[in-house]
Amino acid sequence: MKIKTSFSNLNSRRVCQKCGCLLARSQKGDLCPACQDKELYRQVKEFILQNDVTEVQVADQFDIPLSKVREWIREGYIEYRRNSW
Repeated sequence: MKIKTSFSNLNSRRVCQKCGCLLARSQKGDLCPACQDKELYRQVKEFILQNDVTEVQVADQFDIPLSKVREWIREGYIEYRRNSW
């Protein structure tokens, strides 16, 4: 029995635009989950630096769980601006 090999499937594979890893067929967008998280974190951090906002406002703005914002704060990834009094 001869096995038919098709290379057309190789060309249809999608890869993450940032890191180049293969994306699952069900993955939406052009970034892998890890790179999506990094990009979201970057946007959140920039938003906090430019605006005087609370954790809840950040979660609402980016439609992410409040627990995720608090996790980033607890782990030291995000710092709120400190007012100079």
